[in-house]
Amino acid sequence: MEKLKEEILERARKAEACETEYKKAYASNNVEDLLTIIKNNFNYCCIHGIIDAPLIKKYEKLFNASKIYANVNVSEGYLLASGNATVKASWDAIVTACDNSTVEAHNNSTVTAYDKSTVIARDNSTVIARDHVTVEAWDNSRVKAYNNSSVEASGDATVTAYDNATVRAYDYARVEALTEANVRAYDKSTVIARYNSTVRARYNSTVRAYDNVTVEAYDNSSVEASGHSTVRAHNNSSVRAHNNSSVEAYDDVYVTSYNTLSKVVLKDNAIYKILETNKVYYASDTIKFEKWETSSKSS
Repeated sequence: MEKLKEEILERARKAEACETEYKKAYASNNVEDLLTIIKNNFNYCCIHGIIDAPLIKKYEKLFNASKIYANVNVSEGYLLASGNATVKASWDAIVTACDNSTVEAHNNSTVTAYDKSTVIARDNSTVIARDHVTVEAWDNSRVKAYNNSSVEASGDATVTAYDNATVRAYDYARVEALTEANVRAYDKSTVIARYNSTVRARYNSTVRAYDNVTVEAYDNSSVEASGHSTVRAHNNSSVRAHNNSSVEAYDDVYVTSYNTLSKVVLKDNAIYKILETNKVYYASDTIKFEKWETSSKSS
């Protein structure tokens, strides 16, 4: 106990750990109290080297008794995955992954991933990904991706992407893209994009774009754009544009805006309606407009 405590305190001093938590560790009288403080600050302790895999291995019995593990499969407790380890985490396990480790997360497990680690998330697992982490998200898993992380989401997965993160979404996945995130959405996925993000949507996907977002929409996708966003729409997509958005519409795309947009390009059979003036614009000479007579059609 005393040797472990001494080593943890020395590492905490070097990491310039929180003074309040350091004092708690210093005042701890038994290994259970000491390791409870570690668990309460588990992610911080792993990332700042207050604990690592060699230390957990050195005092394995003490750590394992408090349900703290390194580089093994777990179904409970706290797990550090580091180096080139490949592990599985299930049920309510809490995992910190770093280096080139790979984690497969199931049930209600939670993974915080750094460096170039890889996470495969299933069931109701939660992932927070930073740096150059790669995530595959399935089922009802939830992912928050930062920095240059890469996420592939399907099923009913939910992804929030920040800071140049890249997301590919399939099968009803839901994505919120913030701060220059890059999203490709397929198969009825839903995307809310903000702050210079880029979205390419296909196959009945739905996109809401704000604040300088760029969207390319294909195959019956639906786009609502505002805040100087730019939209290129193809293949029966529909666009509702606001606030100085720019639209290029092709094929059979339908575009609406309340006011006149600053830039609209219509090609093929694309149609643009301005709600304020109730005017409709079109590009093709082959389009024919006829008044719909409700009484005659219903009879």
